[in-house]
Amino acid sequence: MFPFIQGLIQDATEKIPDIWQGSPMDGIQKLTCDQSGKVGETLIIKICEEAGISYEYRGDHCSSTVDGGKVYDLVIIIGDRRINVEIKTARVSSTGLNFQHESLRNDRGSDFWIFVDIEPNQMHVFVLKDFDLSVPEKHPILGRKPHLRKDTMNTYKYDVGPAVLHRAKAAGIATSFSNDDPDTLRGVGEFIRGVLTQ
Repeated sequence: MFPFIQGLIQDATEKIPDIWQGSPMDGIQKLTCDQSGKVGETLIIKICEEAGISYEYRGDHCSSTVDGGKVYDLVIIIGDRRINVEIKTARVSSTGLNFQHESLRNDRGSDFWIFVDIEPNQMHVFVLKDFDLSVPEKHPILGRKPHLRKDTMNTYKYDVGPAVLHRAKAAGIATSFSNDDPDTLRGVGEFIRGVLTQ
């Protein structure tokens, strides 16, 4: 029915680099943002379980409906502390350079954000204390500031690239891993526990 346009689409599709093909993460690029977000949430839950970290998770029941309008994905419990965590999952761009975290908001009730950044052969986890996204200065550790989404008043995006990852690792708030065996996940869990209790 539309042979000319189909040909244009096919030609354009063939020119898109597929950094995921054949990688352990192949298929992540086909997920919606909500679906990949669920992958990140489920991974952090598994990490907590492997590391013996107590948590509360309500799944698809938005926490704002039960906690006075606060929005977060997970409550991590360490001793007598209840830490509200918002999990943001991003896939590396097709250039293999940047991750873009969407829909960050001020005053939503999280104490920390955990960024789960997925590359074809490895993953990165950032544990970032909640901060005022509207401040015009760059983040003191990451050296980047969030950007307000066009036509919004309190919806930000935060881009993470190699320099930001390097600074986060040097500051002890990010780690990388390339497999999901129990020992590795326990180590990531201990890392998360350590940052949350600093």
